[in-house]
Amino acid sequence: MNKKTTISTIIVLVGILGFTGLSLAASDFTVSLPSGTSYEPGDTFTASISVSPSEKVYTIGAQLSYPANLLKVESFYFASTWMPMLMEGYDSIDNTNGLLIKTAGYAGGIDSVKTLGTVTFKALNSGQATIQLTSDTFALNALNANLTGNLGSTQINIETSEVTPEEETTPEEEVTPEEEVVVPEEEEDITGVSGLAAIVDMPFNLRVLLIIAVVAIIGLIVLRLVKKKKTKEQ
Repeated sequence: MNKKTTISTIIVLVGILGFTGLSLAASDFTVSLPSGTSYEPGDTFTASISVSPSEKVYTIGAQLSYPANLLKVESFYFASTWMPMLMEGYDSIDNTNGLLIKTAGYAGGIDSVKTLGTVTFKALNSGQATIQLTSDTFALNALNANLTGNLGSTQINIETSEVTPEEETTPEEEVTPEEEVVVPEEEEDITGVSGLAAIVDMPFNLRVLLIIAVVAIIGLIVLRLVKKKKTKEQ
């Protein structure tokens, strides 16, 4: 192998290694939902955007899409230490078209997993919503080379909870109170059997006196009647 061939081989190997190195130096983005994946219309929830670089990067630009008919971005907050780029084309929330764009730099760069920021969404209507980072997302190294790798996404369900109708209560039938039947007490037969029984139950002496009194009364009545008759005849 001559010198020229050796140099050519080295250049090819360096090129291959360099290309391989660039392909491995990617920054993966993730979207995570710490509060769950099922919500109801009117609920609010948060989603965090994180980046995991395999090589030091200094500037991150995240573009997040979402269905505007199902979701609305309420707010976005950068994590601490990031320096937001608040300029047109790099910082916006578009709830009409369902697109959030946030860009920030990091002093000294990052080479480990970092959270870029947190988005607060509001669920609007029922349906299945996909929140995903678009291909316009970027992670720039010191040479402004874009090292973006995998772009994360997440999916949520928005459902109206079914309200179980309360069972209809059949009104209780009114219970008509039974009329109290009052059986009239039998009147005491003063002159009948009861009176006779009372006389029979008397002591003998009282019975004798009672008989004498009755005879005397009858005698007086008879004498009065006789006198009246004689008076009329005269």
